[in-house]
Amino acid sequence: MNTSKLLLPLVLTLGVGLIGCGSESSDDRLTASVSAPEVDSHTETVDEQSGLRLGRHYLKPGAAVLFDHDYDGKTEVSEQELVNVQILPSFNMETLRVRITSVDGIMVGGDISFQGPAIGQQPVNIPVLIQSGSEGRYYLNVMVDSMVKGDKQSRSFALPIVVGDAPISTKSSQIVESNGELIRVMPATENP
Repeated sequence: MNTSKLLLPLVLTLGVGLIGCGSESSDDRLTASVSAPEVDSHTETVDEQSGLRLGRHYLKPGAAVLFDHDYDGKTEVSEQELVNVQILPSFNMETLRVRITSVDGIMVGGDISFQGPAIGQQPVNIPVLIQSGSEGRYYLNVMVDSMVKGDKQSRSFALPIVVGDAPISTKSSQIVESNGELIRVMPATENP
């Protein structure tokens, strides 16, 4: 009687283990479970310029828009340059609001706003005239709000504008403490 009580759990364990085994090798089963999902090519839309998938693609949480521009990365001091900012909605939106600002005052004519409905994947093009009298790295801030079925989503982008010679970026130095911990020392300025 004692032997059967000891053998019963062993037989049950082996039986359950054998049921899970099939004729496939373990490598075949692993490959089958990791295969990529199929993509329906009939509903997939790809932007020819950027190569981004527009129909069924992942976007971070926030307004479902893509951001693009034609800025070449270099502007001379006192030169006026036209930068075309493009917002590409992923689908119809009741309201699309775009604000372009610069805290550095490099936008000729001040801040720019656009508000209206977004129809499908039609891009919203916004021309921005920039100019600065001194060298440096400046930023155009692009804030986008969308309203879809009463749900407001937001997203922001920053476009770096380099005027004159690119400023030298200060690199951090790294120190290794006696306990092996890596510390990154960076320049800082305290404001009273």
